[in-house]
Amino acid sequence: MNMEKAISNDHEFIAQVIRALPKHMGHDVKQGWIENPRALAKALSEALCPPLECDYGFPFLGTIRLGSHLSVDELYRSIVGQKDKIDTIANDMLTRTSLSPITDCDVILLNASVFELTGKKRATNREVKESIRAKGYEICPAEVGPQLRRQYRNQPKGEWLNIAMDPMFDKDGSLFIYSVACCAGEYWLRSSGGGDEHYWNGEDRFVFIPRVCK
Repeated sequence: MNMEKAISNDHEFIAQVIRALPKHMGHDVKQGWIENPRALAKALSEALCPPLECDYGFPFLGTIRLGSHLSVDELYRSIVGQKDKIDTIANDMLTRTSLSPITDCDVILLNASVFELTGKKRATNREVKESIRAKGYEICPAEVGPQLRRQYRNQPKGEWLNIAMDPMFDKDGSLFIYSVACCAGEYWLRSSGGGDEHYWNGEDRFVFIPRVCK
């Protein structure tokens, strides 16, 4: 493509973007984007250039935002305000979950089955986490559990995703991790066995994060 044609193509693309802007976008909204060019660039990048699964080696689940609330109480109210369900142990875990000190920190999430990660039909939490790290990825901060539940609004019915994370003790001294599920059409933040020797079947799926984009 020669320079003249490339410039013409850019102009047509910009014109199409302008024509596609919401008709009801008010002056205040436009002014807000004008005053926040970095936020505008980020929004356009996410909308027009979504990450490809092959970039990371495992399926891309999505990008979520951590540090969106000042306290776990605010985060809890946000989740239940959407009519989402939280089981008793997960609710207790949430009260002790550390939130990101960085406000509005975006995190890329990947997911894979236990078999894809370990090559086994049954594997323990220890083996799953070791495999994640051995492949160059990392486990999630605990905040990913409740934030994924809050932000994952199109979870397929019957899907159950376990969060690869450092487990948390319940009041009886047992270890648990977060799971995010859609059961009987209801969105749940649940707790699942988090001990090192807790077994998972090969088709069970875990959420984790990339250290770097591959």
